[in-house]
Amino acid sequence: MTCIEATAMGLPVIATNDGGIPETLVGQKHILLDKNDNLVSELAQAILKIKKNYNSYIGNKLDPRFNIESYS
Repeated sequence: MTCIEATAMGLPVIATNDGGIPETLVGQKHILLDKNDNLVSELAQAILKIKKNYNSYIGNKLDPRFNIESYS
């Protein structure tokens, strides 16, 4: 349900590529990870990828008072 809600809000989703998750995600802003021994490392890389390309993933969808630098 959370993936559907995030997609409806236009936000990116980082999730594992199993179950029904891939079918709920529409668009190109999502990152699907395979369950393997490197899952934690791949999750960290996915988060950094979204942070690095913040505007292309999120744009102005968040409250203007939110500042990504203050959470870095």
